[in-house]
Amino acid sequence: MVMFYFSNYILKIPAFGEVYKTNYFAWKRSYLNFLRASRFRRGPIVVHWLSTYRCNSNCVYCEASANDSKCDELTTEEVMSVIDELAALKVKHFFITGGEPLMRADLWDIISYSKSRGLTVGMITNSLLFRKFQNEFEKASFKTIWTSVDGLEQTHNKNRGFSNAYKITLEAVRFYTNINIPLRVVNTLVHPGNFDEIPKLFEELKAAGINR
Repeated sequence: MVMFYFSNYILKIPAFGEVYKTNYFAWKRSYLNFLRASRFRRGPIVVHWLSTYRCNSNCVYCEASANDSKCDELTTEEVMSVIDELAALKVKHFFITGGEPLMRADLWDIISYSKSRGLTVGMITNSLLFRKFQNEFEKASFKTIWTSVDGLEQTHNKNRGFSNAYKITLEAVRFYTNINIPLRVVNTLVHPGNFDEIPKLFEELKAAGINR
């Protein structure tokens, strides 16, 4: 995962940046295969934690069926116990997803504990609550942040069921850029309803600070 740490710097060098972007996934796959074959790495490198089904959005395609599924979430103590086990397995990266992670009251305590056990932390968030937690974001030292944008303003707002979703999400992306989160990623589910919007959407996201 060395490339993960240095990608933000490599991309600033035009010639190297283009080569890196073209070959990133092939290089990463070869690197992971090498670790497995050599037995240098016997456990997982990255673990994703689905922290909650609760969400403040209601996207029609939600892969986690947020707000529709009921389950007993892990308590804070249970999550920290899992983190202890991940640290013992020498997991490197703890990736928090949902639902919407920002709806967990103990999220920032869990992030702090993860870092104290030597894990780097990333998160997938719809970003609609980011204004409430700007100080916490600055202290968290995320290595990566992912958010989703479903199309241009009207399309995104309609899918999220939130009239200002697009505006807030791009504002969040600019904030993540300003606090120097190294890897800022946007996911977009492409379908016939937003396909024609992708080129303009790409330019708007790039201008806001997305780098993957």
